[in-house]
Amino acid sequence: MQSKSRRTLDGYATAVSGLVLLGGVAFAPLPANAAPKETVTVSVVQALAAGEWNTEILAGANAAAKDLGGKVKIRVTGPTTFDPQRQAQMFLAELETKPDVLVVVNVAPPLFTQPALEAQSRGAHVVWINVPPMPEVKNALFVASDAFGMGQTGGAIVASALEKSLGKPAAEITGDVVTAVCVPGLTVLENRLAGEVSYLKKKMPKINVLASFDSKPDRERNFALWDQAIRKTPKGLTYIDPCEEGEENIPKILDSDKVKVPLVSYDTPEEVRDDIAQGLITAGVPANFFSQSYLATYIAAKALLEGKPLPAGWVKVPHVTVDKSNIAAYQKAWEKPEAGLRAFYSAQIESTRDNLPPQLPDPDLYTHPVQ
Repeated sequence: MQSKSRRTLDGYATAVSGLVLLGGVAFAPLPANAAPKETVTVSVVQALAAGEWNTEILAGANAAAKDLGGKVKIRVTGPTTFDPQRQAQMFLAELETKPDVLVVVNVAPPLFTQPALEAQSRGAHVVWINVPPMPEVKNALFVASDAFGMGQTGGAIVASALEKSLGKPAAEITGDVVTAVCVPGLTVLENRLAGEVSYLKKKMPKINVLASFDSKPDRERNFALWDQAIRKTPKGLTYIDPCEEGEENIPKILDSDKVKVPLVSYDTPEEVRDDIAQGLITAGVPANFFSQSYLATYIAAKALLEGKPLPAGWVKVPHVTVDKSNIAAYQKAWEKPEAGLRAFYSAQIESTRDNLPPQLPDPDLYTHPVQ
C-alpha cells in the first residue's frame, strides 16, 4: 500500500505544473455575511479522501462540530488518489456550493494561489492546515504544528537518550549523525530536519553531522538507500529521515542488525506506533492533524456563529511527544479517533482554542523559522 507521504511527495512536484489549467476562471462575487449565523457549514477539502490521514482530519473536524453543540455541519471532498491539481479543481467546485468555511489540507501551495485569491475575491472564508498558502494570499488563517519546533523537540529526545546510553554529558559526545530527506527542498521536511540537527549541534558540539542525502519518497528505494547508508556508517549516533518511509524503514534495518540507537519519528502511522510500543523508535513527535483540523474548524465556525471576523495569522498547534509512557493510550485513542484523539489531545486543544492571542504570528514564520 502506498504511504501518505509517498503520495504527497510524489505529487508535489507535478502539482505546480498544473497551475495554468486553473487560471482565468471568473466567478460572481460572493457577499460577505457579518451577522451571527445560526448554523455553519464547513467543507474540508482533503488532499487525499482515503486512508488514515483522511480519517484523522475528518475526526478532528467532527469533534469540533460536536463541541459546538450541533450547529456545525461537516462536508468532505477531495480526490481518492493523491492528485493536488484535482484537489484544487474540487476546491473551486466546492466554492460554488457556497459553504460558510473551507478548510484546505494544503500540500501544494503554488497550485492553490489562484483558487485562493478567487475565493477571497468572493468573500469566502478559507482556513489552511498542514502548510501555509503562498505569500500572495494575504490575511490568511493558518493552523498547523511548527515543523522546526517539532525537530527541536526530537533533537532534545535524542540528545537525552544518548547521554543515558553513552553515560557521558552531551557536550562530550562524539560520533556521526546520518541524515536524509526524501524530497529535498520541501519545507515541512527540511524544517523538521533543520530543527533536530540544530538542536543536536548546539547540545553536542563535537558531533559530525553528515551531509544529507536524497532518500526518495518510495518505500523500496528508501529502504535500499538507507540500508546502504547504515552499512557505510554502522556506528552512527542516530539516523534521521523526516519522511514516513525512512521512519518506517530505519528501525527495521537497525533491528535486523541488532543495533540500538535513539530514533524519533515525525509521522505516526500504525507501523510507527507499533515500533514505538516495541521500543524500536524512542518517540514520536507527530504533526497532529487531528488538532489541526479540530482547531481550524472550531475557530472559524465559532467566529461566524458569533458574527465576528476570522482571525488572520498562524495558530500554532502544540506538538505532543508520544513515547513509552503514553503509547498505549495513543494506540487506544486511534481505535475510535473522533472521541479517542479528542480526549488524548484535550489539554493542548483547549488551551489553544480558548486562549488565542490578539495578534497571531505571521504564517511566513512557519516557512522561514527564526533559528
